[in-house]
Amino acid sequence: MVFSSGSKSTWTRVILPCCLITLTALLLAKQSTSYVHHRTTTDLNDDIMRTIQHTTKWEEMREKIYLTGIGNRQKKTSRRFPEYLHHQFNKLNKRSKRFAMVARIAENVTRIYGKRQINSVSPDPLPELCRMAGFNFTFKDCPESTRIRRFDGACNNLVHVNAGKAFAPYQRFFPPDFADGIQSIRQNVLGGPLPTARTVSLNILHFEHVFEPGYTAIISHFGQFLDHDLTSSGADSRECDDNNCNQSPFCMPIMIDQPDEFFDKPCMPFVRSLPSPGPDCQPGPRQQLNQVTSFLDASQVYGSSKTEADFLRDKTRGRGQLRSLRDPVSPTNRPLLPLDEEHKDCLFERVDRKCGLAGDHRAAEQPGLTALHTLFLRMHNSIASSLVNINPSWDDDRLFEEARRIVVASWQHIVYTEYLPTLLGRTSLISDGLRGHPTAQFFGYDVDVDPVISNVFAGAAFRFGHSQVPNNFSRVNQDYQPVFPPLLTIEAFFNASHVFDAANGGLNSLIRGMLVQQVAKVDGYISRGLTAHLFADLPGGEGLDLGALNVQRGRDHGLPSYNTWRQWCGLRRARNFNDLANEFESGAIIKFQRTYRHVEDIDLFVAGISERPMRGALVGPTLACIIGRQFQTLKFGDRFWYENAQGDQSFTADQLQEIRKVTMARVICDHANGMRTIQSLVFREPTSSPGAPGAERSFFRYNSRHQFPDIDGELPGFANVRVACSDDNIIPRLSLEPWRSSATFRRQSTDKGNSLKSEDGEVLLTVKKRSPWWYRVHGSGNETPLNLRQNLQLRERKRPKNNN
Repeated sequence: MVFSSGSKSTWTRVILPCCLITLTALLLAKQSTSYVHHRTTTDLNDDIMRTIQHTTKWEEMREKIYLTGIGNRQKKTSRRFPEYLHHQFNKLNKRSKRFAMVARIAENVTRIYGKRQINSVSPDPLPELCRMAGFNFTFKDCPESTRIRRFDGACNNLVHVNAGKAFAPYQRFFPPDFADGIQSIRQNVLGGPLPTARTVSLNILHFEHVFEPGYTAIISHFGQFLDHDLTSSGADSRECDDNNCNQSPFCMPIMIDQPDEFFDKPCMPFVRSLPSPGPDCQPGPRQQLNQVTSFLDASQVYGSSKTEADFLRDKTRGRGQLRSLRDPVSPTNRPLLPLDEEHKDCLFERVDRKCGLAGDHRAAEQPGLTALHTLFLRMHNSIASSLVNINPSWDDDRLFEEARRIVVASWQHIVYTEYLPTLLGRTSLISDGLRGHPTAQFFGYDVDVDPVISNVFAGAAFRFGHSQVPNNFSRVNQDYQPVFPPLLTIEAFFNASHVFDAANGGLNSLIRGMLVQQVAKVDGYISRGLTAHLFADLPGGEGLDLGALNVQRGRDHGLPSYNTWRQWCGLRRARNFNDLANEFESGAIIKFQRTYRHVEDIDLFVAGISERPMRGALVGPTLACIIGRQFQTLKFGDRFWYENAQGDQSFTADQLQEIRKVTMARVICDHANGMRTIQSLVFREPTSSPGAPGAERSFFRYNSRHQFPDIDGELPGFANVRVACSDDNIIPRLSLEPWRSSATFRRQSTDKGNSLKSEDGEVLLTVKKRSPWWYRVHGSGNETPLNLRQNLQLRERKRPKNNN
């Protein structure tokens, strides 16, 4: 069903002609004279064939240009161009090109004939193209065993088998807002052009940089690492440059009004996101392709296909491990990411040291991101090694898959227990059902909850973290002293030399720096290094504007304006700019009035990061709404959700309790070099005071007994002081004993649902609050599946109809 990802010639020479014949035959067989407006059958046939042939020839020509461009670029070894690094960041998977060709055929035919006319002629040919390209799965393609999560995300939902799979379109809550209804950039409410994305960035995104007291910079790095698990749109081509400012279906250059403070060129190259066939492969407006799975499955570590996962595995020793490189500059020789031999844009000081390779191609974009990839690589290999010791009879595949299951579950637990509460605050946690439970198992999985990543989340909302990026990265020693010079952000892009920079502490000094450096406030400001020097070939040289790229990306994806999303979130729709005076950070409203002609024209990205944060949260109400609802579906729509008690993929009660011990502090302690002390909640700054008498120092225990955070985002009764990494009582370790093949698993008993007891009656953990209905204590007798849509009063839970 799935053709070779690298066989472009096979696809164009064999599959495509067959598809063209099928498409033509079906169209001619069902054509209706009422829609051809007095045109002959021959005319219609000729037009359709010309449209399809033009698309095919154009795709073949673009592929030749693309390959020629690679050869020319490799000859220019003395310089890295910003647009090339941007393309590396938005790198295409080979399989994506096949689906994009189908999408362009559908788009071209739709543009000429219209969706209604094509459907009246025949509803079948475009789905036939998708079928022959291997775009969708059927239930018969799913494996017999449902215990192990597929790398590509398919068959997670055994009713809707394509829900959440990689290489599928993002979900839309509204029809895309394109000026022509198909793919061209939206216009203002008066029918004229919107302000250019560079103008928007220049006018709005240049506030004074303000930091968020009490919160650490690891929030920013972790958010990027998380985003790369969920979204990867992919750039459409490499043919756009600043010498060609013409619009096309592939290029949407950002025009630069002169004079400009930093840029002398007339435009900034912008490559459009890869198009995708719609979920049902019917004609319609442009959709965008997500190259990774929608699920929180650590695909940035393991890849989003079996081919990628197999390439990343170390199968030579039969110990279930991922490939790695022994650190050549550290006396401990702990593993680093393996070298990416194909990444030619990376800076490195020696030929034997290159950018790191991981499950996501963006792992080397900046060293803070590389550091997190390295931690989770080491975590997997450490768990796999321990499983070998307790289960010597397990083979390589079993060891790898069990280690992967534990890493993914731990990853989900950290995201929902530490990161999301810090980001969204208590109100969103409760309203969106995101709060976990310290002892109970989960019975809220619903096959009708659509987990697919939404276009608005990928194209705008979860890009808020760009406002949190500082001008530099702190580097500190084992005692958290800034003995190393900070690393400038503009010097870090795709630069592998910092990974091997032992003189300045390498990755470990950066990891420790994340734990002491304050994170920048989400306030509508993006640092100058990102709005003028992004991916510059020389630090401080002319680069790209990330703020402008984000605005243009939202328009490229056809995202409706900010006001539309306010209304979708249940917020009052603004009638004029003054209605937003209390919504934005101080001074922002004047900048919006100066930039946009009408309040209905405002782009979501710039407005979202300019909102005043909600009480106890780091983001404003619109972003909290969009992000909260996305993570809601990722929890209730994932059959492999780590707490889910139903199905053979579920963990035992004992295994689940071990996973709940995992914190980001323990991950760092165990897998970064030279970690002596750490605060137990790493997303908050360490406190110097031990707090009030009796204050809890273990975040694990505190979170198990209290509802974190409180309404103001605080942790009353908790002292986030640095403690020894060796203190397993304060920062507990995950025990793998429940995974021993011969283990006898202890079942939980209940005391009115409020405590976890051992078989001899010892109270292990007391819970003050009763769990919501979707959590049930194992063995309570009330474990039947419940209808989520009837019990949790949240909008947009059921799979939306196709509005496109």
